[in-house]
Amino acid sequence: MTFIASVIAKKGVAIIADSFVTSELPTLYRSDFNRFLATKIDGEGHDNINFSKEDIFELFQYQRSHTKDFEEKLIRFDKYTAITTTGAAAINNKRISDLVGDFLKQHEEEQLNALPIQEKVNLLCDFVTQEIITQLQNHEEISTCLFVFTHFDASDNSTKIYVARVKRTTEDALVEEGYEFINVTTEPDFKKVVTYGQTKTAEKILYGSLINFMTSGLPSLIRRINESLGKPCDEYTDEFIMQYTQKDEAIRQMIQDELELFKLSELSLQQAVNLASLLMKLEVDFQTYTENIPTVGGVIKLAVIDKDGFKFISGHEIQKPKNI
Repeated sequence: MTFIASVIAKKGVAIIADSFVTSELPTLYRSDFNRFLATKIDGEGHDNINFSKEDIFELFQYQRSHTKDFEEKLIRFDKYTAITTTGAAAINNKRISDLVGDFLKQHEEEQLNALPIQEKVNLLCDFVTQEIITQLQNHEEISTCLFVFTHFDASDNSTKIYVARVKRTTEDALVEEGYEFINVTTEPDFKKVVTYGQTKTAEKILYGSLINFMTSGLPSLIRRINESLGKPCDEYTDEFIMQYTQKDEAIRQMIQDELELFKLSELSLQQAVNLASLLMKLEVDFQTYTENIPTVGGVIKLAVIDKDGFKFISGHEIQKPKNI
């Protein structure tokens, strides 16, 4: 898990990311196994138990097991564009930062700077798609991964944010004609703060409980209901559900009313930096009071993009050791 955020100001944008990567392992708890055994005992109370290995495999669930530090999740893409990432830390056995680095080696920065942001996004997505195909050809599954492009246009002081979602995919997709491995969307202009990863604390503070439920709780609830009914739910993506709810005037009005209560003023770049740092601190500090292992933290990288271009504010330099 991670926490990344882009906070839009009047004349720039602040971007922040942590460096933790959380690994998951298939886990089976003893209490769950005992309950499973109880269902397999014959009706006469005998201990004759019959089950297959598939039954056992289905009992395992992926649980967060440990966290590693120093993953590069905030990457300078060009003079006016940053990429932040969350989800899978590698594609085709390459770290995401190395993958972006390989792409940048093939393109002159001046040429990238001259391209429209949509074209830049498409170019990187095409490059990543080839890496995905190579991984699938080696019979390895692809995990979900997000590339968040934050682009500042110095000509009119506007910020545009594109989100490229790598789908969880198996090698079966290679024979599916026209399959799109990456889905690209844009964040609405009214959102002055865009967060991904472990965002529950930050989003509740920014947007209240309704918008948090609509964007994360509702899609999850709909998928669980369909699964319990035995209906296929692959089509019920977060984007599909949000598009559907936006067609309903009553629901849309509720969301707009909720957002109005938490509407941010036009921020200076310093305020945007302060807010991005505050949101990160909330996510890092709050997790210390929960039973889950920490999944946000480590080296916090903070950068801004304004009329002068991309520049790091903190987290990019080696510091004096704290124990000296």
